[in-house]
Amino acid sequence: MSIQISDSELSIMKVLWKEAPLPSSEIAKRMDGNVSTLKTMLKRLLAKGAIGATPVDRRSYLYTPLVKQADYTAQSRRHFVDKVFDGSSQAMLMNFVMEEEVTLDDLQSLINLLKEGK
Repeated sequence: MSIQISDSELSIMKVLWKEAPLPSSEIAKRMDGNVSTLKTMLKRLLAKGAIGATPVDRRSYLYTPLVKQADYTAQSRRHFVDKVFDGSSQAMLMNFVMEEEVTLDDLQSLINLLKEGK
């Protein structure tokens, strides 16, 4: 399942992945954001099927992520590699190694992971 989540919606998802279930008031406290804007984003996430809402009473809900963080991360990574590097993981890794401060120890750790098959 591919769900597109905006950067502002992702902030909400990160809070929920860490501490769900939460009511909107608690999400707002953790984000220091505008409550009306937050409620709009929660409605969007509900419509996309990214979160679920369980009624607590007539006017409040507990929100829970329906998309696992690992699944979203994998989907986003694949989309990024396809979009920016024409689907080449090797090109992405080479770019990262050349452009970032990657130490020989970092590279050795990566080699060890690849040897382990993980």
